[in-house]
Amino acid sequence: VKASLHDSVSLIYANQVWKTNLTGKDIRICILDSGINYKHLAIDNCTSQEIGEIESYVLESPHPYPANYNYTWIISRPGFSNISLHFVNLSVEEGYDFLYIKDENDTIWQTFSGNYKDIWTVPVPGNTVKINLVSDWYMSWYGFYMDKIANGSVSRIMKDCKRIVAGYDFVNEDADPMDDDGHGTHVAGIIISNDSYSRGVALGAKLLIGKVLDSNGEGNYSQVIAGIDWCLNNSAQIISLSLGGDLYSGTCDEDLLAQAVNSAVENGVIVVAAAGNEGACGIRTPACASKAIAVGAIDKNRNVVGFSGRGGELDLLAPGDAINSTYLDNRWIKMSGTSMAAPHVTGAVALLLEANSSLSPFEVKNILEESAYMPEKCFESYRIIGGQCVEIDEEEVACTNQITGAGIINVSRALEILGFNLSIEKVPRIEFLINGVENNLTVGNDEEVNITVRILEGEGEAEIYENGKLIGYASPYFSVVKIYEPGIYNLTVYYPGSAGYLSFFKSLFIFVEDVKPPEITILSPKNKTYYTSYSTISIPLTFSVNEETSWVTYSLDGSLNLTISGNTTIKVGNGSHNIIVYAKDLAGNLGSSKRIYFSVKRISWGGGGGGGCRCLLR
Repeated sequence: VKASLHDSVSLIYANQVWKTNLTGKDIRICILDSGINYKHLAIDNCTSQEIGEIESYVLESPHPYPANYNYTWIISRPGFSNISLHFVNLSVEEGYDFLYIKDENDTIWQTFSGNYKDIWTVPVPGNTVKINLVSDWYMSWYGFYMDKIANGSVSRIMKDCKRIVAGYDFVNEDADPMDDDGHGTHVAGIIISNDSYSRGVALGAKLLIGKVLDSNGEGNYSQVIAGIDWCLNNSAQIISLSLGGDLYSGTCDEDLLAQAVNSAVENGVIVVAAAGNEGACGIRTPACASKAIAVGAIDKNRNVVGFSGRGGELDLLAPGDAINSTYLDNRWIKMSGTSMAAPHVTGAVALLLEANSSLSPFEVKNILEESAYMPEKCFESYRIIGGQCVEIDEEEVACTNQITGAGIINVSRALEILGFNLSIEKVPRIEFLINGVENNLTVGNDEEVNITVRILEGEGEAEIYENGKLIGYASPYFSVVKIYEPGIYNLTVYYPGSAGYLSFFKSLFIFVEDVKPPEITILSPKNKTYYTSYSTISIPLTFSVNEETSWVTYSLDGSLNLTISGNTTIKVGNGSHNIIVYAKDLAGNLGSSKRIYFSVKRISWGGGGGGGCRCLLR
């Protein structure tokens, strides 16, 4: 079950709040993560400026580079004191192939393994730099393309941003918080995406971006703590932390990250943190800090997902399963985790603060907990076994406070507590299953497909379409069992909405594969005896096949013959015979005809003594 950003915001009723024109306008949210792709069209479409002594210099490896490759390019620039290189694209097989940046004495200054775009190297001392590309025996990748060289280091700053008001890179210690991992951009999109369909929870907010995680999504406590201090110094009202340190089974206020978070809350800043993705094994710091808002994850069906961190410090739930949001290079991808749930809550807090900016962190947390609603079911996929956190097959478990916290946030109800009179339309609950699951399905053309639609909560009826053609109504139930021919079938359920309920639309696909073997009927020879006066006889071999074939042959008396293109003749002698025709259809399914038994009998013309005669009788 996957949720687009369009779907997930409706689960927390943010789309209802937007009708009041609340967007989190000018609320300052500080995101500490892997940075942000500030050039993404749905984020801020900013530009950037490079600062340094930069020259054009084009150099590239073979594309792709060969296996068992070890080659060094040497660049010398008289007058340079340090050399930095800019790669437009650097792509080598991660963990197996490596690109080394070396000085003239072959000292390694930087190592790359994986995929990188638009990246400057560290400055290498001297006027000579070497690029050494080493590959293993197995696989070759793109290599590299560089376009610029600089004397000394190069810094980059954001320009022309409207919603990102400040940024700092604590990993590389510069003013450019550009994301080189993608996680931070995904988190930011959940909060402020301005896409017309996949709209963020609080697109009117202002962002402060602290890059505290590197290109592998890793960082250290000191960087995060420095980031929290930076957020405070830049007047953040909310800090969003979709990251985690050590795992705890209870409150972790002695942890350094937790102490920094609690201190921020004491200074009036609301801190929202992801609970972690280790299920029943506990909650990661800093979410286990007593003054943080710790957030677990639900799926599109309002079920607590198995990986969602749980424990006594869990406060709230929000959508976090396969959420589609912004990413690198103007792309969108789906990600899962409490990292995706936390920014839903962050955006909800921004909406509340726009409605009443005097709310304290304690008041915001209480309002969100008071207005929350319970999940449908709870699942578990991690637990402690033998003192170790172990992943298990996901199973349903009883919902408890440690799994659900106060429940799923409902920002519209939270605003009602604040005195807003919202005319809230409910989200209908409609079950749409194909063979018992709410997912796309692949079946064979010999299998029954059971399609069921049930309105669990809502008034009126839902329409069911197959490839655009109306096939029935759910009022409140629809069921049909079909066997499909090979092809792709798009099934959609449309609920127009009525009596206080929003409209609903869902589309699923059935991919029907051809698994039936072709049906073959032998028309000749027949099950009979053929007579001849010769030693052999030629008999037509004719047959019919119910579909197009890629290959046909036959077996005569147990001997397989060469492929034939269609009807042919067979030559057989006196005696009993049998024949089978085999054919493969275009999907590769092998079929065979029924075995045909026939015989050939040789006869002689003539008579005994007297010389005999041959006569024709009229």
